[in-house]
Amino acid sequence: MMDREIKQCTEMINRLRMFAHPEADEKKPIPAARFMLESGELIRMSLPENVDFERDIRLPEDVAMLGDANQLKQMLINLSNNAVHALRNCAQPRIRLRARLATAEELARLPHEADRALLLCIEDNGAGMSEEVRARIFDPFFTTKPAGEGTGLGLSMVHAAVRAHGGAITVHSAPEAGTRIEITLPLTANSATQTAAQRNAEPVPGHGETLLLIDDDTFLLQTNAELLRSIGYQVLTAENGEQALRLAAEKGERIAAIVSDIVMPEMSGPETIQRLADAGFQRPTMFITGYDQDQQANKLPAGLKAPVLRKPVHIAELSRALAQLLAASR
Repeated sequence: MMDREIKQCTEMINRLRMFAHPEADEKKPIPAARFMLESGELIRMSLPENVDFERDIRLPEDVAMLGDANQLKQMLINLSNNAVHALRNCAQPRIRLRARLATAEELARLPHEADRALLLCIEDNGAGMSEEVRARIFDPFFTTKPAGEGTGLGLSMVHAAVRAHGGAITVHSAPEAGTRIEITLPLTANSATQTAAQRNAEPVPGHGETLLLIDDDTFLLQTNAELLRSIGYQVLTAENGEQALRLAAEKGERIAAIVSDIVMPEMSGPETIQRLADAGFQRPTMFITGYDQDQQANKLPAGLKAPVLRKPVHIAELSRALAQLLAASR
C-alpha cells in the first residue's frame, strides 16, 4: 500500500512539474499519420469494453509534427480518460478520434503563423458540461469527479502540452450534448522529407523470442505487450512479482528475457528478479520506471546490472534496447 501511495504522489509531482514547465522535453519530427494510428490503438486498448470507439485518420504519409511524442500521447490518453468519465451514465457510450489537415480557418487558431497544421479531435456523446464548467476545465486542480477519483491535473496537462507544441485547443460542449475537443498543431516546414530521426523511430523486430513483462500498471502492461507482439515477440504478462514467479516456474524454458517495472507494491522489480535468481532462474533483464532512471539504476542491488528505461518508453527505443540485450546474451 505504501509503495502504491508513493508512486501516486510521484506521478502527481511529475504532473505538477509538467504544468509548471510545459516545454516539450525533446522535439523531434513525428510522422503524423503513424503517430495518430498508434495513439488510436493505445486509446482503444484502454477503453472499457462497452465503449464504442471510432477512428477516422485522414492524413498523408509525408506530414510530420515537431514535438515530444511521449508528451503528445499522454495528452491524448488524458483526453480519452476524461471522455470515459463523461460516459458513465450513457446508454450507448461512444468516443470518436479524428485527425486531418487543418483548414485555413482552423490554421488561424494557432498562436504563431504556420503553413500547415494538423487538426485532431476527440469527441464523446456523454454528459457534456455547462458554460461555467467549460470555462474552468483547464484550471489546475479543478475537477468535477468525486473525491479520490481525480487530481484535477489531467486537462491542465493537456493544455500545457498543446501550448508547449505551439498549438491551440478549442472545446465545444453543452449539458447532455456531449463534448468535442479540437486541437490544432503546426506541422514542420520539412515535413515532406523523411529525416534520420524518423528512420531511427522504426522498431527493431523480434524473432519470436518470448519475453516476461512485469508491471503493476495494467494499462501500460497490456499496451507494451501488444506493441511487442506486433513487432515479432511472444509475451507473457505478470501484474506483480508473485505472478512472475509462477510464470517462470511454469514456462521458464520459453522465456528469453525479462522486462520489469521497478517500483511495485509488495514485491519490487529488483526483489522479483532476486527471488527468481535464488530459485535458479536467471535471464537477461531490463527495467522500466516512471521515476528518475539514473537514480533508480543507482539503487539497484549490488551485482544486479541491467539497463533502465524511463516510462513511457517508445516502442522503437524499447525494441532497440531489447535487441541489444538479447544479442549480448547469445
